[in-house]
Amino acid sequence: MPKRIVTVVLALVLIAALWWVIHRILHRDEARVTRTVLATASAINDRDLDAFARFLSQDYRDEYGHSSPGELIGTLRTLLQEIEPGSIRARSITVEVTGDDATATFMASAQPTPNSDPALRLYGGRAHSMRVRLLLRREPDGWHIARAEDVASTMY
Repeated sequence: MPKRIVTVVLALVLIAALWWVIHRILHRDEARVTRTVLATASAINDRDLDAFARFLSQDYRDEYGHSSPGELIGTLRTLLQEIEPGSIRARSITVEVTGDDATATFMASAQPTPNSDPALRLYGGRAHSMRVRLLLRREPDGWHIARAEDVASTMY
């Protein structure tokens, strides 16, 4: 009987250790994806489009018709003239990792500049908030954004 108890205890310890290792690996990827999201927001706030571009996959696509990182960077260059420096925020980030793919969903917000051209002002000059979903892919040098989607937009 004692041998049986020892065997059962050892099996439970091995199962718990295996679960812990798998859990740690998954959470490490989730933390890396979260850092990627925060780093992209920081790069945009700093107006550093070269740094931002490093987080884009070479086959980036989005629902707004951008079919390459270069097209998105061109659009961002124009939009940044209409957004207050440092006003972009990413909050309430949730991450799901499945192998080499990940989904990050979060609330992003931006404040338009008070002196921007009225004809070009975003959303009538009101702050804009949107629920964003990023589809990321693990590449040799880290996580890269392959697709971005606007899940829900609001103005306030």
